[in-house]
Amino acid sequence: MGMRRRENSDSPKGKQKPKGGQKDGDEVQDRLLSSDLSSISSSSMSSSYKQSWGVQKNTSPRPVHYPCYRMRSRVLKIALALLLSGLMIIAMVAWEKNTVDGSVYNSISESLNKGTNIQGGGRSPPPGVRGDRSAKKRRSRDTCSVYFAPSSIPGGGMGLFTTRPLRNGELIMAPDSPSIPVIDNDRSDASMKAWVALFSNYWWASGVSDTAAFEADNVIEFQTGMGGLPNSHGYLNNIAILPDEFIPYDDSRLDRTVDPMAGAVSYYTGRKSVAADDMEAGEEFFLRYPVDYMKYISEQYDIPDHEDYESVGKVVSYMHKTYGGTIEEWEKDENIGILPQRAIRLLPRTQSDLDRIIMSAERTHTANANASAKKNMAVAVAKEMSLEKKSIHMIRETGICMDNFVPGKSSNPRAGHGAIANRFMIAGDVIAPAPMLQITDRDALRMPAFDPSAKNLQLILNYCLGHNRSSLLLCPNSNANLINHCSDRNKKSHPCGKTGNPNAKYQWAQWDETSNEWLKKTIKEMEEEGGHGLVMEVVATRDILEGEEVFIDYGQDFEEAWEIYVLDWESPYEDNEEWTSAKEVNDKLAPLRIAPNFSEKYKSTDNRGVFFTGCSYMEHDESFWERFDSDEPWNTMEKDQIIVKYGKLYEIEDMYRLDEEHNPLGDFWPCVVGASEENDAGDAYVVRILQSKTKPQTAWSEKSLPRIIRHFPRASIQHFYLPYHSDIHLPHVFRHSIGLSDDIFPDIWKNK
Repeated sequence: MGMRRRENSDSPKGKQKPKGGQKDGDEVQDRLLSSDLSSISSSSMSSSYKQSWGVQKNTSPRPVHYPCYRMRSRVLKIALALLLSGLMIIAMVAWEKNTVDGSVYNSISESLNKGTNIQGGGRSPPPGVRGDRSAKKRRSRDTCSVYFAPSSIPGGGMGLFTTRPLRNGELIMAPDSPSIPVIDNDRSDASMKAWVALFSNYWWASGVSDTAAFEADNVIEFQTGMGGLPNSHGYLNNIAILPDEFIPYDDSRLDRTVDPMAGAVSYYTGRKSVAADDMEAGEEFFLRYPVDYMKYISEQYDIPDHEDYESVGKVVSYMHKTYGGTIEEWEKDENIGILPQRAIRLLPRTQSDLDRIIMSAERTHTANANASAKKNMAVAVAKEMSLEKKSIHMIRETGICMDNFVPGKSSNPRAGHGAIANRFMIAGDVIAPAPMLQITDRDALRMPAFDPSAKNLQLILNYCLGHNRSSLLLCPNSNANLINHCSDRNKKSHPCGKTGNPNAKYQWAQWDETSNEWLKKTIKEMEEEGGHGLVMEVVATRDILEGEEVFIDYGQDFEEAWEIYVLDWESPYEDNEEWTSAKEVNDKLAPLRIAPNFSEKYKSTDNRGVFFTGCSYMEHDESFWERFDSDEPWNTMEKDQIIVKYGKLYEIEDMYRLDEEHNPLGDFWPCVVGASEENDAGDAYVVRILQSKTKPQTAWSEKSLPRIIRHFPRASIQHFYLPYHSDIHLPHVFRHSIGLSDDIFPDIWKNK
């Protein structure tokens, strides 16, 4: 489960509205654009015109030619009106036709407007378009239901909130960013320890998907966005992060025999988030962290833990039952004295506190009638006495929408998935937060490779930001990882789809005071400081339409490195044999290769020697093994004899069926396919289940006995890569960080 400390340096400060204004010239231009020309009366123009056309001293007594004046005035009005109309028509036509590159609209708005919005520098549109864009923005904000905003935990930094009510089990978000496997992070080198110590508070050390677990001897998942940003609470747990599919892995997007990009992107689609409890609009999401970790946090920072909330819930229930709905008699009761000081802080201090707790407990009971009254009271105490209330308006005003873009098919076929705009976004809007986790020495990302001479780097490097003159890497802990690269330097090799050019960029989050302080630190000071303190944000550089792909420019260094890599790249296979991905093999459900005996382990099932079979399995009925002695010589027996003696029929209906109802996590164990069978459901096999390294040791494994299952369904057997054989382990696979430009990368960090 993911873990994250709440750093003392983080403070729940909201975004400050940027200071902005218009110069006099801009104000006049806005007036000219937004005013009806007929309101510019002749009286307001008379003084200037009299100087040019009227009677003046020491001139001949010729009369003023007022008809000429009126004619020229009329001509001027008509000319200005036509000019204004032309500008309006151009802007409105470009808008209504959804001109993707926005060049016409942006050239007008950028030259005539310098207004700002609460999220940083949004431009105002020309008249006639302004109302339409403002209405779209309001509608877009109303449709966003997940926000990154100051936490409701005092001193808790930032957190994630819902702005709509949720029912238990309801989908919050589909996978919002890829899951990035980190390989063999348990090495002992000092540079590795530094970044592992920080990332271990955010990545998933347990609950790793089976496909990822088979990647290497030791694997963890860096699951950003909804998997890494939620805080944890001492008692509340209202979000669950689950695999989106049984095998959330798609290696069919790239062919390792012909595509240089193979292994350079994550094939893991990430995880979906669902509500683990009924939630009201305005509540913060809390993800359960390991009990031992929360105990440590409670002792380290003197904050209530799970037992404290339970104890206070019991006391409040007793006091309410004993003394009723008034608080005057409470202080006299001896039960209060037995509570630790950190728990006493949770007790109601005023009649208003007590009333809120009682009403909250009643609402909780209505939503969860199966829970005990004491349990509901503890939940009410946690919600009313440990958190700061946040209105939906406050969350929207101080937060950043988390689903402005969602994963979708990229217009760049090599990229696979990309960030697809989920709604209309205005130029200057902050479209995604990007809290950064730093790696102070990028050389620490070196990892073992199938080819020892390859000296491969961790895949996470391709998702981190850096500079070619610095060892520092900054890795976004958000869905900003979805955004692909494009540029106008080489549109053929790095296309922007229909957008023509990048439509977003990274910038430092000025609203985060801690980040402003960290920008002055040296790399050494960051390493000594520990924790994290840098925050960036992704900003729209022009209007982005719903359904449009979001792109940023990774920098010229990235492009040049890629071009050189492509020129030097050679296929890892010398023959022209067609490559079939694991996903394609699994989708076909083709007949399986039968092993000659049950003794094989991690035996490849294809001609290239990179796959093995895994079976969807749940351990049960350990009493079956009590009849057998340890270390029986079953290896010397014939296959049929092994099946008869140790085999159990697929007796329990749906026990191993791979679907959301029966095995929603897709729990796979390595297995050997020893024989084929037929049953009423179709193809079936006799399989031997092997001990999974990610599961507790079983009774049959302890006795070194074979776990044989008969009539095992074909659909519950899948193919996986052998350890260190997937695309990310290919020799000399492409690795390069996303480039940050000199104008935003501090000189103090340039140590190369």
